[in-house]
Amino acid sequence: MSAEAPPAGNSSSTRYREGDSNPHGQSPTDFESAASTIPPSRRTLIVLRLTDMPRRTDRLFRITDEIARIDDEIRLTEGELSMLRHIDDDAQRDAAASGSPIDRDDARMTAGDVARFERALEALRERRDKLDAKRRRLLERLG
Repeated sequence: MSAEAPPAGNSSSTRYREGDSNPHGQSPTDFESAASTIPPSRRTLIVLRLTDMPRRTDRLFRITDEIARIDDEIRLTEGELSMLRHIDDDAQRDAAASGSPIDRDDARMTAGDVARFERALEALRERRDKLDAKRRRLLERLG
């Protein structure tokens, strides 16, 4: 592999030589000389920021995906809660009108279902709010 043509789309007539450090023909000394103009204390900071960036963006994407999943779950839970409220309303009316122990038992069960779904919906909304706050903090750090 003594000489290769440049990749498609590269109009440069530069040929790649074996032992080149990258496809643009720059040697490691080019980077060392450029880095020598940066004080040593800043070099570490720059490297840390460059390595932290992908982790922060990955975290941001994971949080955004989780928020979208929770939004879908909230939408489904709200739909089920609406249906359960209608069923509970009917059960409460039946229990009040008939006075039957079976109807009263059904009314208690449906009221419990509504309360359980309301708690679940509230927990989902709290989780979403926490994730949204975390997402905003990450965006500020990236920003």
